[in-house]
Amino acid sequence: MKKNVVWALSALVMMTMMCVGFTSCGSDGDDSPNNPGQGDVGITQVGDIYYLDGTCSRTLMSGKTPIGIVVCLGSDGASEGKHGLVMALRNSGKKGYANTPAPTDRSLFPVITSYSEALADFNGVAKTKWLAEHDSPVSTSVAEYGVNTPGETSGWFVPSVGQWLAAINAFGANVTKDGKIGDAKFVDAMNSALAKVGTDGTDFESLTTYAGSGQLGYFQTSSYGPYYSSHTGEQTGYGFCFINFGATQNVYFKTNNGMSSFYIRPFLAF
Repeated sequence: MKKNVVWALSALVMMTMMCVGFTSCGSDGDDSPNNPGQGDVGITQVGDIYYLDGTCSRTLMSGKTPIGIVVCLGSDGASEGKHGLVMALRNSGKKGYANTPAPTDRSLFPVITSYSEALADFNGVAKTKWLAEHDSPVSTSVAEYGVNTPGETSGWFVPSVGQWLAAINAFGANVTKDGKIGDAKFVDAMNSALAKVGTDGTDFESLTTYAGSGQLGYFQTSSYGPYYSSHTGEQTGYGFCFINFGATQNVYFKTNNGMSSFYIRPFLAF
């Protein structure tokens, strides 16, 4: 047990380092990281605004169309070989996994039973493609999102459990010794980044929290959300993993039978 905890925390450190580093984001104007000027940046940071033309900035730039915020940086793992991950400004609706067949490719959909396994669960792009090929309502929600993306990106997809973890870790989520996430103010931090583009409900949609009570833990069965991941692994007969931001800003990673309708927040890899 102790060995597994050490492995999980080591993996978390590696993920955190990967997702808070800097990388180029194709900004226009002055590329100097010391001269952001009118919002232009040459060195991208987590929390930056991401635009339809593929550029980024610390603050909102007039004449540009924001489509998301940068939530993870690093060219491997969570970013699926690209520079980083962007979270959409809005949910793409509420959907369930109704009538989605059980996957047979365990290399893409492994059975996840621990935090360390969840941390390494990436491939949201490939998982979303599989879900689309099998007419899953979850992938339909992303397909119908209706917000264009730059041509050099992955396009919108449903993030995997590990990609959700990478994003919240980059915004300050703390992990206890037994692999649970504590009450870090990462939800506030993510919503503050979203708020840089304008008004909640008009220009963006804050992350949804669930005000009810529940058992804090991982992969416990439950019937509430709010956000689905793209992972299904049929662990203990409840194959559909979701993430819940609680009222106390804890995070619940649980699974259910997929019949419930939860929110989908699209990501893209750039």
